Amino acid sequence: MPLTEDEKRRLLELIDRGEDLTPEEADELLNLAKKFYNEYAGKVQDAWKMLYYAAAIHGIVHGRYERKATPPKPKPLTQPSTLLQNPLIEPMLKALVGTRYHHAVSSSIAN
Repeated sequence: MPLTEDEKRRLLELIDRGEDLTPEEADELLNLAKKFYNEYAGKVQDAWKMLYYAAAIHGIVHGRYERKATPPKPKPLTQPSTLLQNPLIEPMLKALVGTRYHHAVSSSIAN
């Protein structure tokens, strides 16, 4: 389905605003760019650039809003005894430490 005159006008408005869009407007920009590409690919040289631009703006806008909405979560600290009891770490420690491994784990758990 071809772009209507209103859709073409709206596409130009959204492009003019650049990164100053809401996430919903960024979604609209991407949808209109897809429609533009589907209609003009093969007819207009470099029609793919419209889709590329819209995808980049979409990612920038959504990234900015997600960073504001959800602050980064701090990583939980791993206790040494928990780390030593990890089934993935345990065989490596046994190989590295050898016979002293059992004593290291026992003393760490006891503390």
